[in-house]
Amino acid sequence: MKLDGYIRVSRVGGRGGESFISPAVQKDRITAYAHAVGHEMVAWHTDLDQSGATMQRPGLMSALDRVRSGETDGLIVLKLNRFARSIPEAVQTIRELEAAGGELVSVEESLDTHTHVGKFARTMMLAIAELEYDRIREGWATARERAVDRGVHIACRTPTGYQRRDDGVLDPAPNAAPAVLAAFELRASGRSNAEIGRMLTQAGVLGSVASPGWSPAAVSRLLRNPVYKGEARSGGYVNKYAHQAIVPLDLWDAAQARRGLRPARSGDGFLLAGLVRCAGCGYAIAPTRGTNRDRPSLTYRCKRRHPGGDCPEPAAISAPKLEEFLVAEFFKAFQPGGFITNAVLLSSGVEAARERVAEAEHDLARFRADSEILRVLGRDSYLAGLHARTAKIRGAQAELSDEFGRAQIPPELRQTTAAAVWNDSTTAERRELLSAVVDCIALRKGRSSVSDRAWIFWRGTGPSDLPRAGRAASLHPITLPSAVPDGAGVATGQ
Repeated sequence: MKLDGYIRVSRVGGRGGESFISPAVQKDRITAYAHAVGHEMVAWHTDLDQSGATMQRPGLMSALDRVRSGETDGLIVLKLNRFARSIPEAVQTIRELEAAGGELVSVEESLDTHTHVGKFARTMMLAIAELEYDRIREGWATARERAVDRGVHIACRTPTGYQRRDDGVLDPAPNAAPAVLAAFELRASGRSNAEIGRMLTQAGVLGSVASPGWSPAAVSRLLRNPVYKGEARSGGYVNKYAHQAIVPLDLWDAAQARRGLRPARSGDGFLLAGLVRCAGCGYAIAPTRGTNRDRPSLTYRCKRRHPGGDCPEPAAISAPKLEEFLVAEFFKAFQPGGFITNAVLLSSGVEAARERVAEAEHDLARFRADSEILRVLGRDSYLAGLHARTAKIRGAQAELSDEFGRAQIPPELRQTTAAAVWNDSTTAERRELLSAVVDCIALRKGRSSVSDRAWIFWRGTGPSDLPRAGRAASLHPITLPSAVPDGAGVATGQ
């Protein structure tokens, strides 16, 4: 018979030993067998780094096409598991091969699919191959779970800001870790991905692929990576205390909650650039400059046409009117009973107390997770250890509460301090102050008063799935109350 030889290697790089049969070895043994039994080799097809779990392989598809067209009488492989490891697809492909008048020959198993015995043996061998594949897959899953439990970072690339130890666990890199921490601090303060990227580039921090430049998309991936709060993960396996965190949990949460302010494109004159949303579509309202009766005018106006469709009720309002309203509500929040009545001044004492709470919680989690401790210590000593660690957490939490009390801004100073900071700030700095406490301002279409059309969503109360610039997200109308009494257009949610 005229046969095409087929060679497959699931993974080439770095392999060796008895379990690895190279393409050259497979070809030599197939050629020797074909010569011994009188087959003629007419062509060769090779698939490197291709899994046997799928039949959609370039080399195999080419070989099967030659059988279907009558150019060759069948395929010859060194071992049946080089052909396939999945029974359903393999049997279907062999049936198609035989329907086209072709044969499958396996050197190791000495299979001849023309005979009933050969067909039975072929099916049994494929079953064994699939069982082997499932065993390997289950073994890898178990090994991966155990590695994650040990804190091993399984991914092939070391995250920016870390260095990998010999045991696979990550340690903060002295040169890059501070810059990564600074990136999260910038995000928590509302800075854009572009600004953070420029900071990382200027600091000489290389990305995971050793790229010196940082695109906004690369910054976004860095800021979303839970590895920086100490997690190791692979698939569904997670170890929250795998290695030393670069970013404290409270800073991580703050960075995830913040959406970087989009800089005003028409200069520094728009206080609320990036904060105003059209209630009709959910998209950010673009600040615009124009003239009205030969006088300059500043307006927040929905541009109506968006990647997700046309806004049914595009809103527009005079910029000075909306800004005056928002600033008045901002300062009301500092009054007794206002939104920012429990503001605290972060101090080193507060930060140190937070770290002590986190360390105590971490110690308790590790104690509980170690399955050997109960066996070694015995029940009574184990329970005593749990009680001691729980008491340590409560003590640390009490210290944190005391630190917050000492750091609290006296009520008589809150509004005075806010006014002083506001008066000494530029428009861009004032925009940053507002973004620290405001998620967005939703504006509905109409000609009524500003307080009836504008609704302030304070930090943590705004919609989480609003459209973002440059993406074809669907329109997301924001429902506002039909009437807002006494100018109280504020959603506190607190």
